[in-house]
Amino acid sequence: MEEINAYTFNRTPVITAENKGEIQMFNWGLIPFWAKSDNIKKSTLNARIETATEKPAFRNSVENRCLTIANGYYEWQWLDPKGKQKQKYLIQPKGQEIFAFAGIYSTWKKPDNNELINSYSILTTEANELMSRIHNNKQR
Repeated sequence: MEEINAYTFNRTPVITAENKGEIQMFNWGLIPFWAKSDNIKKSTLNARIETATEKPAFRNSVENRCLTIANGYYEWQWLDPKGKQKQKYLIQPKGQEIFAFAGIYSTWKKPDNNELINSYSILTTEANELMSRIHNNKQR
């Protein structure tokens, strides 16, 4: 399994609701169409499903649904109250090779050269019982 660091803002495989039969490569870290630069992507890797319609970065994209294809992901368990010591867990589905995260996406036009950049955020929700033991700092 190739390990992807979110803060390298890699392009990853995505299937949009509009093109269900095609796998496309989008940038992780949603850039809203109105953004002046792509700096916002640092804080838009994930979107809380409960508040996405209220947040300026996400509210114009909530109807743009996508699936992000993966074969696993990492979660970090905090071993102390400040998160200075952490344990990394690889989460993978049993009995299948891949799965998908629900997401939302946007198309942004780069101001300096008008290049179109497709980007997305993964939708998160409250952690279930198992994940709340692992992802114990934000309960997502």
